[in-house]
Amino acid sequence: MANCADCGFITLRDEKTRGFIEVEDIYRKTGAFSRNGLFGIYPLCFKDIYCIPNEVETARKKVGDEVKDDGVGGQILPQYAKYIKEVLDTSRDCNHFRKWQQGYSPKEHQGMIDREHERRWHIIEVTLILVVGLIASIGSALVGAWIANGRLP
Repeated sequence: MANCADCGFITLRDEKTRGFIEVEDIYRKTGAFSRNGLFGIYPLCFKDIYCIPNEVETARKKVGDEVKDDGVGGQILPQYAKYIKEVLDTSRDCNHFRKWQQGYSPKEHQGMIDREHERRWHIIEVTLILVVGLIASIGSALVGAWIANGRLP
């Protein structure tokens, strides 16, 4: 089982570029972060498999907690962070999980997967070419022997 806190596809949105950015280690461990420069306060699943914001709100509403931004430098109140952490730490059966590598954005994690698939296909293509070449060589040798001797060896 995997959890979102360890996944390379958990992301936040940059306020200026609206691009997806890496979620830092401290956020993954505590759920607390500075909102400055970010669009929204929730982590997102880059692969759009899970709706993390809805899960955080559901966790918060289960206990009837009213959570607000403290208004000081965009910091999220500690009780809000606990709901984010709870959701990020939830065990999931996710076919899209990719172990987080610090320093890489979700897009770069997807690029790693794409390159792995390309390498696998390249190996399959080369193997098929070699097999077809081997079969063609054996077939040519048999046809050549048949023509030379009037019969197959």
